[in-house]
Amino acid sequence: MFWNRVRNKAGQPAKDAQVAEAEEAAAAVASQRLGRLVSRQREEEAGAGDAPGDTATKIVAQFAACAFFQLGVPMRASADDIHRAVDDLAFAEGADPQVLSQAQAELLSPRNRLLHELAWLPGADAAFQERVCKALKAGDCEALDSLRFATSGLARINLGCALLAAQPKDQALLTKLLTDLPRWQVHESHAKIDEARLAANIRLVEAAQFNEAAAARRDVIAAQIAEAAAATREGRSALGAMISSNAETVRAAANPALEAVMTAYARIVDPRLQNMQAKLADAVAAIKAEPNQPARVTTIITTLDLWCQFRLPLQKLEQARGLDDPLSAELFNELRDLGIELANTHRLHGETLRLARALKQSFASVPGLQSVVERDLSTIVSNVLGDYMVELVEDALRNISAFCKEVRQCGFQPGAGVRIARLIDCFEQYHQAKPHAEEPFFMLHTVAIAAHNKCSAPLIAINIIEWLLRQYPPKEIDLKLTQDMCQLQQQINDRK
Repeated sequence: MFWNRVRNKAGQPAKDAQVAEAEEAAAAVASQRLGRLVSRQREEEAGAGDAPGDTATKIVAQFAACAFFQLGVPMRASADDIHRAVDDLAFAEGADPQVLSQAQAELLSPRNRLLHELAWLPGADAAFQERVCKALKAGDCEALDSLRFATSGLARINLGCALLAAQPKDQALLTKLLTDLPRWQVHESHAKIDEARLAANIRLVEAAQFNEAAAARRDVIAAQIAEAAAATREGRSALGAMISSNAETVRAAANPALEAVMTAYARIVDPRLQNMQAKLADAVAAIKAEPNQPARVTTIITTLDLWCQFRLPLQKLEQARGLDDPLSAELFNELRDLGIELANTHRLHGETLRLARALKQSFASVPGLQSVVERDLSTIVSNVLGDYMVELVEDALRNISAFCKEVRQCGFQPGAGVRIARLIDCFEQYHQAKPHAEEPFFMLHTVAIAAHNKCSAPLIAINIIEWLLRQYPPKEIDLKLTQDMCQLQQQINDRK
């Protein structure tokens, strides 16, 4: 107020006090509105949960177009019941005559009524439907979940969809819907809807018309489930697990519900998969052009992991059909060839190993690639590990004094100094790839002998040999290492 008065030019009459107060009140309201918007934006950016009002809005929106919910009438409502409901609601505050008239027309048309019956609660009595309406308007998720648990069939699925709209990251709810939808017995819903129509004196639904409408409703539900599944890693895993657990029906093409979910899922994730494939192609081309930039392998691995997360349900679908996912096979072969080039041409052993591990993990759900993973890839890995192990041992021998210093400070164990950690990690991978190979034991034994001979460090040699004996060496190697241990220990005892 004071600032407004000061700004008035000389000779300009002061604003009327009531006008000024009204402006000040409007400014306060605008400020509060802006504050709420900013606060909401920050909460969304921080991943905060929805406010109760938002939850209620999302739940109600799931049934907003359902005439039974709009008029508050049960599925057994006759023409007279519908007319009375419209007359009563016409006097309610905020009533929209056009909405009421449209809802009335929909329910009085036997053909149009079917769409609303399928979107509502087939088989539920009037009292149950009233409780659902009350919980929906209050946004009471807990009450709705209890009501969902108490019913079955399409009514249970529709309530689950309403809850999922309000809680799209609820993995337990998503899993329940994935379980319930394939179990939906369409003929049972048809019988329940016809029973309600008989009570309402409404014409019954012909089988062909009902099946067509039910298939359309199934596709709507499938699209909502697919969208929720695609939104999180846990959701994608849950969808993949559901495909695997229903492999027999998928293979026999006897599960149209899951097929509908997968069709919707493929449509949702396809643009993302294409973008990631383009990113992978660019990264592969870049590292081939400039192999002196091996950090680009990290980009490839992280993008591959994300690509396979989104592709996993589709991989599982093809696996259930007894087939390999063609896009996965194509990408696998391209990255496998890249790994071979990195190892053979550019000697990038560490990067090749990381890529090989990523391939093995990412394509575990593609059966036809497993033989390649177990046969070719293990050979590639062992060859690369052999070369890498030689390089690491040569480095340790060239810098044996520094190596011994690291062992004295950190011990010979995983996660110790840089040289030790790399050497142990490479040994363990080599030993895992070729459990009966003697080469890695011989190479580390060479380092132990060098520590003793060149640095007069028998204790360090003993530490290395003790560690090797714990790695289950081949029988002859075990005997040799045990003899060396005895000799080294004898030398230490003689010095005392």
